[in-house]
Parts: sequence; C-alpha cells; structure tokens
Amino acid sequence: MATLYQRDGKFYVNYSVHGRRVRRSLGQDKREAEIYLKELKYRLFKGDIKPERPRVPIGYVIDRYLENCKSRLAQSTHSR
Repeated sequence: MATLYQRDGKFYVNYSVHGRRVRRSLGQDKREAEIYLKELKYRLFKGDIKPERPRVPIGYVIDRYLENCKSRLAQSTHSR
C-alpha cells in the first residue's frame, strides 16, 4: 500500500517493498504526485518493483569498522 503526504510544501510517497520501507520526494506539484502514486500502486500490484539494496562487500565493512575502533580502543583490545 502506498500513501501520499505533504510536508513543508513538498509531496512525498511512502510504500513498502518486500518488508522494506521506501520514501521518495515527488516535488511540489500535487497533480504530478497523484499521477505518480497511481502508477506506483499499479506497479506494486503487478509486482514489477524490486527492492533496491546497495551491494557492499563484507570486507569493506569490516575494514571501516576496525579503522573506526582503532582510535577509541586500546592497542591490545584492537589487536584481539
């Protein structure tokens, strides 16, 4: 189910794909936002929309984590 809402003069759409929440800004034109919402509901009903997931290698995440921990942990703790 998709919903349309307005905040600070801009329209936003809120929907869920395979359990993941997606929010998008649609601009300031109400008519265009409503047209986009109708198309989105149809595509969701058909199942055409796939979840967007960034592909991040696990090695990259581990290296970034260890880099972050190095500055706030003792050397002996970091090496363990």
